[in-house]
Amino acid sequence: MRKFLLLTALLLLFAFPAMAQEQQESNAQQGEKETLFYRTLVRDIETASYIELVEWCRTVGVPENGDSDALKKRLLDYFEVSSQPPEKKKGDTFIIRGSDKTRYFNVEQADESYVTISGGVTLEVNEEEKNILHQIQADKLVYNQKKQLMTAEGNVIYTRKVKDKDEKYFGDKLSFDLDDWSGVFFQGISEK
Repeated sequence: MRKFLLLTALLLLFAFPAMAQEQQESNAQQGEKETLFYRTLVRDIETASYIELVEWCRTVGVPENGDSDALKKRLLDYFEVSSQPPEKKKGDTFIIRGSDKTRYFNVEQADESYVTISGGVTLEVNEEEKNILHQIQADKLVYNQKKQLMTAEGNVIYTRKVKDKDEKYFGDKLSFDLDDWSGVFFQGISEK
């Protein structure tokens, strides 16, 4: 009897933690699936064909009559999601207006990724919160993604537009930090 109790106690001692860990892993996997499911659900409903919508309504048990818009609305209501796009956050907008070539590369020793854009490059960065437009024209731009650093080389023209005032800088090379726009102009002059 003692052996049976001891064996049962040992079994419970080792079995429950293993079962709890398996349940946690299962819950984590289920959470990932739900997250992915709900992140893509609205797009799936919005892009489904009429036949797919009818089948989907039939599968989840909601009425299948009506046009595509009615079926989409029922499915969105069923899953308690909205087709309204999320509100756009204010932030910096980067637009490359021109270039001939783009190259991506990594420096594994420094664990850094770079993008090189060359050939008549024009880059515009709009700081929406501050209402400042930065425009950089150069023969070549090199962007360090990890450190948020950028270097413009060759026939550099940097224009900073604040409201109705333009500041222009010309030079051979410009290196700057994209987080705060601090930087250094090499062989440069300014025009205000």
